[in-house]
Amino acid sequence: MANRLPLRLLDRRLLAPGVLHVSFEHRDGVPLPFKPGQFIQLFFTDTDGQEQRRSYSIANPPPRDQPPMQWDVAVGLMPGGVASGMLQTLPLGSTLDAGGPFGRFHLMQGDAPRRFLLVATGTGVAPFHAMRLELERHCRNGTDVVLLCGARTRDELLYRDTFVAMAREIPEFSYRGCLTREAPPADQPELVSGRVQDTLASLVPGRDDLALLCGNPAMVDDCATWLSQAGLPLRSIRRERYIASG
Repeated sequence: MANRLPLRLLDRRLLAPGVLHVSFEHRDGVPLPFKPGQFIQLFFTDTDGQEQRRSYSIANPPPRDQPPMQWDVAVGLMPGGVASGMLQTLPLGSTLDAGGPFGRFHLMQGDAPRRFLLVATGTGVAPFHAMRLELERHCRNGTDVVLLCGARTRDELLYRDTFVAMAREIPEFSYRGCLTREAPPADQPELVSGRVQDTLASLVPGRDDLALLCGNPAMVDDCATWLSQAGLPLRSIRRERYIASG
């Protein structure tokens, strides 16, 4: 228990169909430092009195000039899901124990690729949303960044408006929403048909690229295998698999 943090539920809203955006602060009002791309664990007790834990990537970028004071997470809502059901009904102001932040799925100080290739499905885009200020700095220094997000329909593309606006403002940043169950409208060129794997193959990756893959385990493994065969060294492929647990 010594390494656990008491978090207070600040806010909750529907981010997209089937996805909840949840915000926490430290109960005592102290900063919550993290590296964009890391995740936290939430602890709670189920109806049988058993302790449960669930892991969620931090979705908010840290402020530019002050310590981060909150953690936001994107929670997929699963029918009968114990954790998602709890987070849907937990009163604002309630406290949960948390652990973290954990993980090495983040940008490193020495990263200097020719291009970042970021690939996500579903809530796997959350860590890239947290990284966006860092990615913007890389773009301003001349590095290209490509973000591919996969979903069934455009309504399920999380943080899409933010990324589309970023692409309009920064020539070095490009965004593609890959839809598997909906034809993309002609007036929204950032949307394409098919899986993220298909669009990734069209980018002609090279060994000077750096790839970060997050989301469905099958997608992550498919992309990692293909990128390795395309010539990316293993050190240039970072993975974070999301396994739905409810």
